[in-house]
Amino acid sequence: MKKKVIIVSSSYPSPEVPHVGIFVKNIAEGWVEMGSEVVVICPKSIFTSKKIFFESFFLKPYKTEKGIIIIRPPFFNISKLFFCNIILQNNITQFLFELSCSWGLKYISFRPDFVYCHFLITVQGAYKVANTLKTFLFVGCGESDIGNAIDKLTTTGKKIVVESLSGIISNSPVISEKLYLEGLINKASLLTVPNRADPIKFFPIDLKEARRKKKIDISDFVLIFVGQFIPRKGYKQVLEAIKLIPNIKIIFIGKGTPPQISEQIIFAGSVSHEELPQWLACANIFVLPTTGEGCSNAISEAMAMGLPIISSNLPEISCQVFPDSSILVDPMSIDEIVKGINLIKDNYDEFQSKAIKNAHSLPKEKRAEIIGKWIVEEISKEEKN
Repeated sequence: MKKKVIIVSSSYPSPEVPHVGIFVKNIAEGWVEMGSEVVVICPKSIFTSKKIFFESFFLKPYKTEKGIIIIRPPFFNISKLFFCNIILQNNITQFLFELSCSWGLKYISFRPDFVYCHFLITVQGAYKVANTLKTFLFVGCGESDIGNAIDKLTTTGKKIVVESLSGIISNSPVISEKLYLEGLINKASLLTVPNRADPIKFFPIDLKEARRKKKIDISDFVLIFVGQFIPRKGYKQVLEAIKLIPNIKIIFIGKGTPPQISEQIIFAGSVSHEELPQWLACANIFVLPTTGEGCSNAISEAMAMGLPIISSNLPEISCQVFPDSSILVDPMSIDEIVKGINLIKDNYDEFQSKAIKNAHSLPKEKRAEIIGKWIVEEISKEEKN
């Protein structure tokens, strides 16, 4: 796929925040590996600090180690300010995002083969880019709450989705169904492809060797949680559950304010995405009692590492995991989480062998490759018509 591509996103990893926008980074780097030239327009909020406020207006595009050009135009992001009228606030925010994308266009001197935007919230700004450059527009949907994302679309945004997209990429059958029910699948074609872990980075690793590197006792039975430290991800339920299970340890990895280190908590904090596989390899079970996901990247990576999964009995989770190496529970029930942990712990050899077998059965083709090839095919169909 040797194409010229512009990606519009509200997040992308940077030295200041290396853990955000990993989805977008994976797609961008995947397309570069396929021979494409990729530019990312990722508006940068000017309200982070006084320093960033002034610096934002003078930021120049820069190139990553993978050769991706990053453009960070200033963005007057008012989404976190208090407004009495939420609809008005949302409309203004998306209009300002569109203006920021227009600012980024001054650094573009070529016509891309297509524009891809990540999440519906960015579609209005991405359309400005695609329409100005007279090219095709595709959007990726993987929101944790697709209903809320649709509700936040402005009238203009909904019109763009219905009338002006060349394609929509969904990471979950649940999201795809919702898009159909809301009448948003009209002109655009739809591809449903779940998130996939990078097979080069995420694969079963010897537990003894991984624990030796992290200085974790080989005899410990260890859980791992990977996700933001926010209520939706269920880390507080996990904390309560482990208190009821003696002789068990846990690793907490994520953004936000982590739990305090204790006798049971081996590590709590954020790590780089490159370091994450080594931490996953130290665990016996992956646990994430989330109350809402699109298609969990954390679960995909844990599955690729060969870990048994404890997660939530939700449609979007049940269609993602392997049923023979997973336990799905009510995410708000401490009792069910405890029972799930104990069930796997008491039958660990069986669950582990199935989880590793399932990991080896996962497709090796990267998600970015599947999406890239599909987009090229869709463009070819449109050009013929």
